Parts: sequence; C-alpha cells; structure tokens
Amino acid sequence: MALPPPDAGSLERTRAVLDRSGGGTGYTSQFGLELLEWEYGYMKFRLPSSGPALDEEGGIASGALLSAVDHVGALAAWTIRELGNPRYFGSTVKTQLEFFTERVTEDVYVEGRALAAARELINAEVSITTEGGELVARGTTIYRIIDRGNE
Repeated sequence: MALPPPDAGSLERTRAVLDRSGGGTGYTSQFGLELLEWEYGYMKFRLPSSGPALDEEGGIASGALLSAVDHVGALAAWTIRELGNPRYFGSTVKTQLEFFTERVTEDVYVEGRALAAARELINAEVSITTEGGELVARGTTIYRIIDRGNE
C-alpha cells in the first residue's frame, strides 16, 4: 500500500518536535547521530565514527549500526503520522541489517525512507553510506504506529 497523503498540520508539529530534539532519543543520542535533513517519509542522519559507537577494534559497532537503522527507519515512519502526538503509540516490529563491508571506520550517512503503509504497519528501507557514496550496509524496518484515538 502507498503512503497516505501528507497532512500539513502534522508535518509542522513533527517539525517542532524534531527542532527541539534534533531527532535523538536517549539510547541512540549517545552515538552522536546528527539530523541532517528530513521530509515526509524520509530522514537523513550522520553517524560519526567516534565515541560510544565504536567497537573494540575502532570501527563503528554493528549494534550501533543496527540501532541507527531501527531509529532512522522508525523516524521515517513517524513523519507520516505525527511525531510526539500522545494519540499515537509506536514500536518496532522487525529490523534487519545486511553488511557489505567488514568494518566501518569513517563517518557514515544513514538515510531512511518509508516505502509503504498498511493500516498500523509502516515499512521503511534504510541505507548506510560513506561520504563518497559507498554502500556499507542496508536495512529494513517494520514499524507499527497505533492510533489510540480510534480505540
């Protein structure tokens, strides 16, 4: 199923939440994810290759990359509803990650796009690339957003 049409009011309220939070949450903000751009159904972050995101060998930890896929895919899904609205409740149903390189030692860009929505479920695709555009990993997320106003 295609995405529902954008709602201007919801997008403005989502923009206000993203402006306040920078797109971070408690757990994922520790990795230094930096919101670069967003629009309806789309998010782009930079994940630095430093700090808590690193593994013991000096590359970005696979857990940090998986968390980034989950976070960015979920936020792409939230942009088609309304981020921060207590009427909605969301949770990850499934996240997958596929690697194309053994170790990531430079900053990467994490881009998520909501592809389809069927009732409460929203499918998103996430790519992780280097500054030069090399694909280092790709993931998918199925996110569920429940409208508590319809319960």
